[in-house]
Amino acid sequence: LSPADLKITDSLGLRTGLFGSQILSEIPDSRPCFMAKGAYMLPANTALSRTITGNASGKYTFNSITPDGTSIVLESVDTSPGEEDLLAINADGTQIRFSPGSDKNFRLTLARQVDREIRAISVEGIGGGPGAEVDITISPELSLCRIGNRSSAKNVDLKAFAINSDTQAHSSIERGGVALPQNNDLLLAIT
Repeated sequence: LSPADLKITDSLGLRTGLFGSQILSEIPDSRPCFMAKGAYMLPANTALSRTITGNASGKYTFNSITPDGTSIVLESVDTSPGEEDLLAINADGTQIRFSPGSDKNFRLTLARQVDREIRAISVEGIGGGPGAEVDITISPELSLCRIGNRSSAKNVDLKAFAINSDTQAHSSIERGGVALPQNNDLLLAIT
């Protein structure tokens, strides 16, 4: 996450992460990863909100990997000291809301293992800001993905791929410069 710190809260207000100068793990089944600064083991199948607070100027990357093979990555996210971005993810990882503390663009990558296949979607150039949250809804098998653009009009680059873990057979598709108007949704349907 450098240059940012992570604070996690659950629906009861319990906390995990760096709060002031203390590392807390109040959320049941949560704990810090002592060998990886800023990383935390969190309970599966639990709705959690993550506040990402800048501790310097620069770009951060947020990574989340769950036991069921789901991965959420936000890359190249600008931050500055004290700026807070909020990432809320529901219990099964199918609804995500990213509320940036200032106007910013970033790359979003979603991946999920479905049976013996690993599927991933990457959207580069998506963005949001205060009052212009990025709402993401994905189907459990990652065949549908909806990304709400409440920010300004964007041109985004899309990538999708799938690989069979047994046979190593794979397929991919790339589309660059896809126009995404303000107050419209991007819907990806993958067969």
